[in-house]
Order: sequence, then structure tokens, then C-alpha cells
Amino acid sequence: AMIKVFVTGASGNVGSTIVRFIQNKQNFQLVGGWAKEAGQDIGELAGIKPLGLKIAADLDSALAAAKPDVVIDFSATPVLKANLEAYLKHGLNAVVGTTGLTDADFEPYHAEVAAKGLRWAVIPNYGLGISLVSEFIKQARQFYPYVTIIDQHTNEMANAPSGTAAALAAAAAGPMGQVASRE
Repeated sequence: AMIKVFVTGASGNVGSTIVRFIQNKQNFQLVGGWAKEAGQDIGELAGIKPLGLKIAADLDSALAAAKPDVVIDFSATPVLKANLEAYLKHGLNAVVGTTGLTDADFEPYHAEVAAKGLRWAVIPNYGLGISLVSEFIKQARQFYPYVTIIDQHTNEMANAPSGTAAALAAAAAGPMGQVASRE
């Protein structure tokens, strides 16, 4: 069965990588995308041949028209809550890589996602190395009273601190620690 995928944040670094990846996969069909470059071809934005799919100007109507099986969200923190509301409204499964919201921010969605039988995965970093580092920090933390996490990205990085740095800081804080952040 073909899995229909919609990408929000389709023009960003990760979003365009996902667009390039999906359009080459047998069991996946790219059915739409949403980004700030409304009207442009999603393939051209991703640095490949035109795919005949235009970036949507309005997320809600684009989701209604595309009828995806899953949305992959690599958009931006300021629009993420509105995006999540749209995914619920349309009864969509979602993989969310966009960072900046806390567990508390996601809490109000748990019951409705479960009630609708949807599956949402909120994953700040997909790398095995970061998972291993996070586990190491949790173990090492009991022997060291202080941990410093330095988040170093290029100046093109939209979110600061990154979701990866925030997740590592949470691992360092543990169940009773405090996290201080400075940008």
C-alpha cells in the first residue's frame, strides 16, 4: 500500500531533505507541502527536478485536498501549535521534528490523539549518537554536580537553543534538577 506523505516546512534544511528522500521511495507518495514559499514547486525548492506539486499557501485547505496518511512536520515553533490543531482536525498521523515546545505544551493533545486512534511521534533528534549521549549524560550525572551543554550551530539555524540541546539538558537535569538556558 502506498503511504501518502505531506511535509510541513518543506523548504527548510530537513524538510527539503525529506522531499528528496520520499520522492525516490517505492511505497511513499509525496502529496503536498507547506512552507513560506507558497506557489513554488516543491521539487525545485528541494533542489531537484520539478515535481508538479506547488507549495500550499494555506495548510488547512492543503491537508483537506491532499488527504495524506501522515504529515512530517519540520516547520517552526511559532506555527507548530496551529499545525497540530490542523492535524487533529483532519485526523492525521504525524511525525514532528519541529522543536521548541515543551512536554507540557503537548499534554493537551494526548487525549484527543488517543481518542481518534492517531499516532504522533515527537522526536527532537533522529541520530543514534544523540540517544547514546543522552543515556551517558543520565548515568554520568550522578557523579558530577554540574553539566554544561554548548549548543553550536550556524547562524542560519532558526531555533535556538536547538531541540537536541534542550533534550540533552533535560537528560542532565534528571527528575529533580534544574535547567538554565541562555542564548
